[in-house]
Amino acid sequence: MPSVERVFSTIDPLTADFVYIRLLGDRKAIEAKTTIWNQVIEDRTASMNSWVDVCKMVQRRGISQYVYFNNHYEGFAVASVQRFRRLCAEKGVATPLNVQLPAVIEPTLFDISPN
Repeated sequence: MPSVERVFSTIDPLTADFVYIRLLGDRKAIEAKTTIWNQVIEDRTASMNSWVDVCKMVQRRGISQYVYFNNHYEGFAVASVQRFRRLCAEKGVATPLNVQLPAVIEPTLFDISPN
């Protein structure tokens, strides 16, 4: 698949009045390293920066955008969202103010020991 930079430099892929970006990652590769989704396993800041640049361009055009992260992107979607919001802020890309990220990460069923 071509990079986001290549796609946006060769064509205008925006065909609607909104943009939906879903960052999934490589399921097999990340699951070879972990199956517990409580920390970043692969730092993908460089890739994320490319998407922030896209979001900045989309925002300048006044188009609504929705960006979602899967745990397979870096290993922990919550941390990915936090980093993405920070990168957006650094580049002047507005993000919703009403999004509340959890202050404490709740344990999963796999983190709780039996009796």
